[in-house]
Amino acid sequence: MNDQNLIPGNKRSQSELRENGKKGGIRSGEVRREKRMLADAAQMLLGLPLTDAKGIGKLKSMGISKGDMTNAMMMTAAILKRAQSGDTSAYNAIRDIIGEKPKDAVEVSTNDETMRAYENAAKAIRGG
Repeated sequence: MNDQNLIPGNKRSQSELRENGKKGGIRSGEVRREKRMLADAAQMLLGLPLTDAKGIGKLKSMGISKGDMTNAMMMTAAILKRAQSGDTSAYNAIRDIIGEKPKDAVEVSTNDETMRAYENAAKAIRGG
């Protein structure tokens, strides 16, 4: 990378900034559409009926009806089997699938003295 070619945003003209923003927006839309297409393809494949005889036999032995035997059902059954054998990551996956994932929360507490120290440090960094 050539540092001489790097021009900060505050040294660019309004039209350059606008054009670069437009390019970024166009690329962002392309990436979003691509991700949506991949998600749609995955959903379609997961919803297809299971055709693997071995997999059908496994689901049948679990009491799953023929109409419910999809790729998604087979994958869920495989994860469940791993969870039953003690695989905690498989357990977490099943828990997340059924919507019981615990919320990630961070509790932050501070006192007035600490807040003043942070504010003073921020002022010093900003040059004020």
